[in-house]
Amino acid sequence: MPIRMDCPGCDEPVVVNDGHEGKKARCKGCGEVFVVKKDAAARASKLAAIQDGPKSSSRAMGGKSRRDEHEERPSRSRRRDDDDDDDDRPRSRRRKASTARMWIIIGSCGGGVLLLAIILLVVLSNKEDEPSKSDSKPIAQINDPRGNVQVNIPKDFGKDLGKKVPRDFNPNFPVDFPQPPKEDPDPINRALKGLEGTVFAQSDAAKSLEKMPVVELRRAQVVAALKKVIDNRQPLIPRGDCVRALSVWATRNDSQYLLNLLDDQDGGVRDNAMFALGKIKEERAISILVGRLGDVFQREPASKALKEFGSIAEPAVRDQLKSKDSFVRGEACNILKVIGTPASHPILLDLCDDEDGGVAQAAREALPVGQRPPIYTPAQTLTINVHIVNEQAWAAIEARIKALADAPRASYKARTSGQYKWVTLAPVNSDAQTFSRKVNFGQVTAVHNPQRLIYVESGQ
Repeated sequence: MPIRMDCPGCDEPVVVNDGHEGKKARCKGCGEVFVVKKDAAARASKLAAIQDGPKSSSRAMGGKSRRDEHEERPSRSRRRDDDDDDDDRPRSRRRKASTARMWIIIGSCGGGVLLLAIILLVVLSNKEDEPSKSDSKPIAQINDPRGNVQVNIPKDFGKDLGKKVPRDFNPNFPVDFPQPPKEDPDPINRALKGLEGTVFAQSDAAKSLEKMPVVELRRAQVVAALKKVIDNRQPLIPRGDCVRALSVWATRNDSQYLLNLLDDQDGGVRDNAMFALGKIKEERAISILVGRLGDVFQREPASKALKEFGSIAEPAVRDQLKSKDSFVRGEACNILKVIGTPASHPILLDLCDDEDGGVAQAAREALPVGQRPPIYTPAQTLTINVHIVNEQAWAAIEARIKALADAPRASYKARTSGQYKWVTLAPVNSDAQTFSRKVNFGQVTAVHNPQRLIYVESGQ
């Protein structure tokens, strides 16, 4: 049961439990430590507090109601207020009491008024923190001499850094920007420097050297720098670009170096070396390049290099028209279209009747326009199937078939299928029935006039 007793230091009432007799307690008002004693006065105050409690009565019985007794007896808060005025309590306790009274008053006003007051305080505090328009005006402008850029300096310059603007601060001082190093005006010097840099700089330098005109006094220096990069066989080195640039700056004295690169493992180096040999007209490379027309991977770069040689490579290329590989024959026709002379026209005319349609078309395009054989329509074309028993007799039969055409130079194509020869002959302006009466190299066994087809038994 709680017991109320007075502090011996400040006479402040202290409430302790009933079982704390003989133990120490601390006063919250003055902080003094004292021993709790259970005497008769404390017991009497406890009993008086219990007896003075509210009694249930009724106005009908002539007694006082609880409301009347409550109005006659002063409340605890009112008693404490009176005590605060009479006794000399510590300042901290009085401050706490005043704070409690303030919150009671605020709470009685309602939550809406409290919320409105808080919002008003927040708005006022933000308004005080906002800088005025006069503070945002710049006090100086700095002009960048290179870019003409204006820099505004506010009045609170240096405030965030905790520094003050020095008194001798001059906002119009010249700004010293770091200047980039001056570029060498000579493009060759820049390219040579790039060949000593990264792989990207080496590639750009090689492409620049390929496009710029050759300076004879610097040729040896440039060739040596390019060879140094080409001989570096580390990964990602732009060796192929340097070989391409070497095709512009190299001379006949560098032929052996380029010939050695034709067997390089790098395809770009190998292809550009072929082109470089064609640029310097190294005749020793012609036979090598012609032999690589049969390689599907090296055919295109070899063809470009042979075109660079010009008519010097014509005899070697013309010999490839007799190759059994139709791709080699067709590529040789493409090369002769660029470097060919009238010496190659007869064999190109013969190839216009090649059994491979692609080769025949390439040979036709390789000839001058005036010497190209005419193109005949299907209505002027006749197909003859000849049964050959003796292959040795075919040459004579072939000549007699060509003579039956309606033009001195006929379009003639023949292919073999076992013992049969399928011949396509043009121009033949008559129908198949009429043409069959002219056949003098065998016996006609069948004629299909709509299909323009004749079957002939040669008997040989």
